[in-house]
Amino acid sequence: ASPGSPTGLSSVDLVVAPAGGGYPSDTLKEDLNSYFADKRVVTTALTIKDPVYVKVFVEGTLEVDPYYFADRVRQQAEQAVSRLLAFDAVSFGKTLYLSKFYAEIEAIEGVASVEITGFCKNETSGVSPILDFAVMELPIAHYPTGINFTKVRGGQHGH
Repeated sequence: ASPGSPTGLSSVDLVVAPAGGGYPSDTLKEDLNSYFADKRVVTTALTIKDPVYVKVFVEGTLEVDPYYFADRVRQQAEQAVSRLLAFDAVSFGKTLYLSKFYAEIEAIEGVASVEITGFCKNETSGVSPILDFAVMELPIAHYPTGINFTKVRGGQHGH
């Protein structure tokens, strides 16, 4: 119910994502309800909700400077994107900016250039300069490596 509803109750939704990701257990939800029981206004109903995880698709091509190992530079770029999409780096309802992804990858020694050819959510396609998320949504990487490089050019091969 909302303020002014016939029941006279207002409601508060608390979205909980446990440390490291995933969904809150029934025990955690019960513990939170118990904790807030004497801290909330009597006419306020508290509902513990699961987060909505939204997959972020990042794809691109990478050009490596000739004196660097292509595989090593690709791995560092993947790690940079993974850090941007890590559970501890994202927040509910926040915006992701394409420019941050470019900045992180281009800062890696050995990257000659990068073109991000896909930056979208939930299996849509294309490149958006920003990705907005609703208050209950948390972004997560679709690819285990954070980004899928469809092409890596230049650099040296082998170690």
